[in-house]
Amino acid sequence: MAQLISTAFVKQALRIAEYDGDGQVLPHEDDAVISAYIDAAQEAVLRYLKDAADEAWTEATAPKAVRQAILIAVQGMYDPDQMDLLGGLAHPDPKNPIVAMLSMMRRPTLA
Repeated sequence: MAQLISTAFVKQALRIAEYDGDGQVLPHEDDAVISAYIDAAQEAVLRYLKDAADEAWTEATAPKAVRQAILIAVQGMYDPDQMDLLGGLAHPDPKNPIVAMLSMMRRPTLA
C-alpha cells in the first residue's frame, strides 16, 4: 500500500519543516526517522481498522480521519511528551484520539 501521508506533510504538522526560496520543504536531519514512524503509524492504524481499510487508498483518496490518525500516531512516536497518544489502540479506549476518530469506520468484532 502507498504511504498515506507524506514526510513533508508530517514535518509541516510537527512544525519542524524548513522551506527553500520556492516554498518547498527542505530535507531535515530526522527525515529517515520520520519516514519509519509514518510506516509504523500507518500499519498500526490500518491494523486497527481491520477489514474497513482499503488497500487501494492513496494519499489523495484515503479518508481524512485515517490520515489524521496516522499523523497523531507519528506525533506520539516523535515527541516523547506525546507518547500517551499511542495508548488505547490494542484495547480500544474511546478517550484515545486515534480510536475516537476511527471507531465509526471500524466494524466491531467479537473475540
